Amino acid sequence: MRCFPSEPTALCALIIVLVLALVIPINRSRAQGDMTLGQEVYEEFCGACHGYDGTALLPGAPSFSSGERLEQSDTVLLKSIRDGKGDLMPPWGDILSDEERIAILAYVRRIAAEAASRDN
Repeated sequence: MRCFPSEPTALCALIIVLVLALVIPINRSRAQGDMTLGQEVYEEFCGACHGYDGTALLPGAPSFSSGERLEQSDTVLLKSIRDGKGDLMPPWGDILSDEERIAILAYVRRIAAEAASRDN
């Protein structure tokens, strides 16, 4: 079977649709798993200072529910999680995996998005 863009066939289109139908649910499931991981790790390691709902409990800690500091890029925020922030936030690089830190960031961004949608 030849399947090139210059020679589209119904069979090629069907194969593409089937592959997408298999991949999209896997990605959604993985995203949900990452969000669950993010929430679990956030609640264990971050909630005591940043608040379990994202409203900071510790003076000087950003409130993620109001979007504080979330204007920064993922790279900057992941570096903060990994390396800490001065005396206020310990470094988590030796404690949390890259996957866990990425999942926390995704969860924090979701907290802010959900809070913003409730406010509107």
